[in-house]
Amino acid sequence: MSTSAAKIVAVPLGAGQEIGRSCVVVRMGGHSVMFDCGIHTAFTDERCFPRFDMLLPGGAAAAVAAAGGGGSGGGSSGGSASAAADAAPSAYAHVVDALVITHYHLDHVGALPHFVSVLGYRGPIFMTSATRGIAQTMLLDYVYVMRDRKQVEFIYTKEDLLYALSRVTVISLHERVRATSSLTLTPYYAGHVLGAVMVHAEAAGHSVVYTGDFNATADGHLGPAAIPPLRPHLLITESTYASSTRSSQKRHEDKFVRLVAEAVAAGGKVLVPVYGFGRAQELQLLLDTAWQERRLSAPIYFAQGAMQRANLLYRLYASWSRPRGVEGEAPPPPDRCPFAFKHVRPFGSKDMLDAPGACVLFATPGMLFAGFALEAFKHWAGGEANLVLLPSYCSPATVGAQLLQGKRLVTLRQGTPEAEQLHVRCRIETVSFSAHADAAGLHWLVRHLAPHHVMLVHGDRPKVAVFKSALARSFGVRAHAPENGESVHVPADPSVAVEVSKALLAAARSPPAGAAPGPAFCGRPQGAERGEARPEGGLDPERGWERSGDATDGGGGGSDGGSIADSEDDADSSVLGMGEAGAEVLEVAEAAEAAGSESCVAGAEPPVKRRRRAERLAAEEPLSRLAEVEAGSGGGGRGGEAALWGGHR
Repeated sequence: MSTSAAKIVAVPLGAGQEIGRSCVVVRMGGHSVMFDCGIHTAFTDERCFPRFDMLLPGGAAAAVAAAGGGGSGGGSSGGSASAAADAAPSAYAHVVDALVITHYHLDHVGALPHFVSVLGYRGPIFMTSATRGIAQTMLLDYVYVMRDRKQVEFIYTKEDLLYALSRVTVISLHERVRATSSLTLTPYYAGHVLGAVMVHAEAAGHSVVYTGDFNATADGHLGPAAIPPLRPHLLITESTYASSTRSSQKRHEDKFVRLVAEAVAAGGKVLVPVYGFGRAQELQLLLDTAWQERRLSAPIYFAQGAMQRANLLYRLYASWSRPRGVEGEAPPPPDRCPFAFKHVRPFGSKDMLDAPGACVLFATPGMLFAGFALEAFKHWAGGEANLVLLPSYCSPATVGAQLLQGKRLVTLRQGTPEAEQLHVRCRIETVSFSAHADAAGLHWLVRHLAPHHVMLVHGDRPKVAVFKSALARSFGVRAHAPENGESVHVPADPSVAVEVSKALLAAARSPPAGAAPGPAFCGRPQGAERGEARPEGGLDPERGWERSGDATDGGGGGSDGGSIADSEDDADSSVLGMGEAGAEVLEVAEAAEAAGSESCVAGAEPPVKRRRRAERLAAEEPLSRLAEVEAGSGGGGRGGEAALWGGHR
């Protein structure tokens, strides 16, 4: 195979050295896949969409469609939606072979209705059940807000988004989906929010991992990200907090509970401005547990509407909250569901805002620029015993940002005819929570996956530059930080999956007398945890994709990266990779060694479960399919220029 043909090409259409409108297109092994399809909620014009026009001939597609060289045209920002919308809808019907949405935040899914219903994409779309269910509510709210504000003429309609979601295929954790004849996609638990996944894409021996947003540490309602050590050719990772390290999550949680408890003990009212999905449920769960343990009686309320729907959806998909559960475990019964709160109830009418007595209110939105949160703030800002507790990032010019700056005279609805000023006498505090990996979490991921190349997206330019240099110093890995429309080219000698008999592997285990021993097994090869079994069934004649492998929809997204052997036949298959250098090295893992490295995340698997797994593996015959040949892929580089909504921080 020629060097030019063995390339992976990746182009960010959004989130290149910016946070917002996440969308990355990757060409590998003759196939293309789009990861995420988000919107930039800071813009209300055509800049909110990814650069879809770059997928057309003469745009970024010149680099994406031809994996051997760079293209022309494109830029880091600017209008794309107009040019894209002017193109014939059929031009986008099969512009990529598959589209995967990693989670429900609008900067990752918000442009999907536009891409599908307006531009006419007709290929397969994959996401988890939790992402699909929650995304529908998020997208409907977004459409209603945009329509009411009359800010955007080209925004999609309710019918557009419902049609787009009707075309979604739901996938489960560790389920290996065959999107085309040789393109497979496998999702792994990402933490971050309910239903979020990382995606491992494989095609013709090429391997790419795309993280979406992930969290390497557990929080109050989610476990840490869990993925096998896949050693991909290219890792595409978020870099939101690439230059900072956060203190203990437990410390932030304790501070939050202490501030709220002190305020209600003094008879004050506590306002927690928060977005309806994710952070709201985490903090409600935190206070509900604290109220139970401390036997506190002050009422805890949440504003009805979006947050009420969010709480119901979180109950429905509660199995996603704890990835260390048994694989395939059904959602817990209501009396044990973590989101069946005992001390949290819906808020009544606005008249209750002036009722006497202490209370806690969770209300949207998180930045205090509109909605019921702003209404409550206007009523409670004048009380010195009251507390406004801001747990999230606030964009500039919002009321939340003014409060964080220490202003005591704030402007409400700034820049509108309804603008007014308000004197603030209540107490203002902030507790920083984040569902993103920090620098330590990002370093863990790179060390754990051991990729040949790393591509940084979803991060501000200065932070990305710092982390890019750190990767080179710490791991010697080639890192890329492209702008939107700029292509990254990664040489990739493909691995080839073959069937190997047990007799041949047994002979390989026992080298001839006098022969030097082979290299030690240094980690699970690609696909070892999932079990690269021979595909069962065929391609779906309508959708053109195929399922295989071990599937877990929530509840099982923890340390176990998939079944070790799904059947007796699977135990006969191994992975043998052949590189151009001609060196062929056979590495075989003993069962005990596989059991000892089973946990994908340090501390993610309870000792009892780990011990039981080791005992089970020891009782089985030695695994015969963990073998791999790997050749160096050489250097690589970036090609030339190629032709908040939801408060996720």
